[in-house]
Amino acid sequence: MIGLEVTEVGRLVRRIQWCRIVAARIEMQLCRCPPANAEALARVRRRLLEVADKLEGRTR
Repeated sequence: MIGLEVTEVGRLVRRIQWCRIVAARIEMQLCRCPPANAEALARVRRRLLEVADKLEGRTR
């Protein structure tokens, strides 16, 4: 990250990427969880994707 200028756009892009990466990790964990935990993880995953979409200016 040396030499990168930190801007609001850069921060926004990193937040969007972070939301999508965490959502992907959660999706991989869903198949190994008991049903009650999987349901809660699925809600968190959906919420992260909604946040990423809102940051990008999209609506679901």
